[in-house]
This record gives sequence, structure tokens and C-alpha cells, in this order.
Amino acid sequence: MTAAACRRGVGPLRSSSIYSSHAHVRRSWYHATACSPTRRRAMSLADVYERRVGEGCLQFDPLQKVAISKLDKLQSALDNYNHSEFLAKLAKLAKLRENERSIASKSRDTSKPSAISADASKASSLSSSSKVAAATPLLHDLRLPRGFYIHGPVGSGKSLLLDLFHQNSSISSCKKRRLHFHAFLQDIHKRIHAVNKKLLDNHGRSFHVDTCRSRNPILLVAQEVSSEITLLFLDEFQVTDVADAMILKQFFDELWRRGVVVIATSNRPPEKLYEGGLNRSFFLPFIDRLRRYCVVHRMGDESDSTDYRRVKAGIDHLKSGFAESHFFVGPEAATRIDGLFLSCMESYDEQQRGLELEIGFGRTVSIERYVSNKIARFTFDELCKAELGSNEYHAIANHFQIVVIENIPQLSLEFPDQARRSEIMPDDLFVVRREGIHVSSTDEETLSRPNSNNILAVDAAQSQGKPLSALASVRELAFAFKRAESRLVELTSFAFWKEKGHTGS
Repeated sequence: MTAAACRRGVGPLRSSSIYSSHAHVRRSWYHATACSPTRRRAMSLADVYERRVGEGCLQFDPLQKVAISKLDKLQSALDNYNHSEFLAKLAKLAKLRENERSIASKSRDTSKPSAISADASKASSLSSSSKVAAATPLLHDLRLPRGFYIHGPVGSGKSLLLDLFHQNSSISSCKKRRLHFHAFLQDIHKRIHAVNKKLLDNHGRSFHVDTCRSRNPILLVAQEVSSEITLLFLDEFQVTDVADAMILKQFFDELWRRGVVVIATSNRPPEKLYEGGLNRSFFLPFIDRLRRYCVVHRMGDESDSTDYRRVKAGIDHLKSGFAESHFFVGPEAATRIDGLFLSCMESYDEQQRGLELEIGFGRTVSIERYVSNKIARFTFDELCKAELGSNEYHAIANHFQIVVIENIPQLSLEFPDQARRSEIMPDDLFVVRREGIHVSSTDEETLSRPNSNNILAVDAAQSQGKPLSALASVRELAFAFKRAESRLVELTSFAFWKEKGHTGS
């Protein structure tokens, strides 16, 4: 294909293309030569991966290598992508379109026909044509690299590849952001709340309920985010709540329109997101948009993938140098944790009182067993039977260096609310504080064999009077259990603690 053809935006349609055009769904391997690169990389992702495998930091996996080859194509596109230029062209195009609408409005105004001469009308028509001609090349230039949506079984290395790409991307660190999907949603809801409050305070309720583009809080927040970042990384993408489902299409449509590249991991393929959820028909257009703006890649399935967290922890004994025994799990766990807690208390002379940790939105969480901001100790019931969620878990992990969780029972689908919290908690604690997390259980098999087959989650939820809107969350639990169990196994392994520089003594 010639360079001229590339500039016109023509070429073969390819489902795996790394570029998406705002003008058409037409896609090609076009690289925007007019955009200046942000920073050149010394090595490709494939080179970095092979080096780490050679150093013994990673275990080679053919499925991961296939994904990396595709991510390298995306990185090459990002090397030649200038987000600032994209936004400048978008603003210029918006101004041209506004002028077109103004001219069209004047031409339709027939209330004073004598006021417009034939020459003036002809001049207006020529001006409109010239503006359309000026807008056409801008429209074709509004191309952005297609992001990446990688899905597959737990522990197969999706988050690892996400981190690898994040660390080695040519986009400057201040223009890229990596978030767990729970944290991302919390941030978006907080921002929307703040915008709504500002609109309400400044303009009154009649303005507040106006949903035109210039006053839509979801779009305003998306525009704010797009001005902050070029590259957004989202780990563990899942949709279980009707409120989240209803804002995602609007929010991501605006992000993509404004040139933000999204890279995400998930245990679910796009077509399975929010499966069985309330008013899912309103969510389905988001799936089409996701496939248009992201290359979707399946990271194997249960039959041909390996859970490397379990391998590292020594549960699945493959022939690798990673396998080691559990840490703070088993009959001696309680004694070892008692010793750790007492040693921390001896290091601090201050008297500890009950702590009311602020969460936000006027809420607090009570903590009784803790030492300064060094360590906090909880039972599983305190964290998962109480009405807590991601905001509380994030606040706890941000405040304390070490979080001890004791007496984790065999996980079961019989109690969906507890099960959902037990799935959210490890992810939130791990992401916010990647070091200093202890998990204990009196039974080693508790973590590796969650009781997920004794009762159907949906039947259990319906028998407990759960509303229809909650069933999408319940249906996700079978997948969530596997991820939670895998994460808990990782957090209690010697290998994890060695990586973080802890001995546990």
C-alpha cells in the first residue's frame, strides 16, 4: 500500500489492526508520520521478556510470548503517536463543525429573505464548502492506536504483561496511569459526584439535571481524564453493577474520541461482560466500541494455561525454580502472627486506642487491633461479613504497612455478599500495598480448594431475596473465586515475600 493511500485512510480491513479511525471503521497498519515520538525505547517488549526469562525472573510461556508480539505492534504505534497533536486537531475540527452549523442555521433562516442577496448567499455557500474541505483531512488524521484487551484464566500472566508494557512504554510516566478496575471506578464515581455537586451549587437543580454534552458530568469527567493521560491501564476489568454499566459507554466513548489509548486485562471476554445484568441491552453498545478501539486477545483457556501464582507458591509442582512453601499458612500461622504483632508493639511506646479511619463521603471504619501505621490485624469475618467494600479496603491498605487477615474459611457461594467481598479484598489490598500483607488460615487446603460447587450462586442469591440487579455480580463469583484464591496463595508464599524484601521474622 502506498504512502498516499495511507494518508487517505484507505487500505485493507484487518481485524487485528493497531489503528482506529474516527472517520470510519476502516483500519490499517498506518503510522501517523506527522506525529512526533515521545520517547524511543532501547528494547522491544519481546527483548525485555526474553532477557527476564534468561535472568530467571520469569518462566517462559508460549501464550505470553504470542501476546507480547501483539503488544510490541501497539508499542510501535505509540512511538509515533502524539496525543497533544491529536487533541489540537480535534479542537480545530470541532471549531470548523461549529462554524458549519452556524452557516447552515443562517441559510435556513427565511424570516428576512430580502436581507440576503444572491451574491451573499453564493459567498456563504462557497465558505461552507471550503470549511467542509478543510475539515475532511482533519477527520482522516484523527487516528489513534487501538488499545489492547487481554482475557484468559487466572494466574496466566495477564497482569504481568500489563506491568511489563507499563514499565517499558514510550509514553512519559506522567501521561500514563495503571489502576485496578475497582480503584478506577471509585475514582470516576468520586469525580462525577464532585462535578454534580459543583453544578448543583452553582446553577441550581434545573441546571443539574440537564444532560446536554456541555453539562453532562460523565463526559466532563472523561474530558478531564483525557487531558491528564494518554495511556490508561486497567487490571481485572469486570462489570457487575448496573450503575457502572450505565456510565461506561458514555465515559469510554469520550475517552476514545479524545485519543486516550486503553489497555485492559480481564478474566472475561468482551461478550461475557455484565452477562445477565439488569438492562444489559443498554450496555451492549459498549462491547462493540471496545472491540473497535481495542485489539481483543485471548490468553489461552483452562486446558492450556498455567496459574503461575500457584506454581510460585509451591502448590502446582512444575519443574521450575520458583516453587516454595506457603508463608503464614498452616497450624503454626497464629503463633507466628502473634509473635510478629508483639514485636511491632514493643517497637512503639505510644498507647493504642480504637481508630476511626476515614473512608470518604463522611464514612469511617473502626479498627481495634493495630500498632501505629505499621500493622493492623483483622479476622476474615471483620472484613468480609461486615458491610465493607473497596473504599474501606483501600483506606486500610493505604494507612497500614502490614495487614493481617486471620481465620479465612473455605470460600463458598452459599453467601454471595461475603463471597463478593472475599474476592474484592485481596485485589484491593494487593494493588494498593504490594508489600506487607499477611494472610493466615488454620487449614492449608482452605486457600487452594474453595468450596465453589456446593450450591449454585444464582439460586442461593434468589433464595435470599437478592434483587435481579444483583445477579450479574453473583454470576461473576465462580470466576472471582478462582482469582481470589490465586491471589491469596500468592500473598502467602515465600517467593512473594522475598521479592518484597521481607523475611517474616
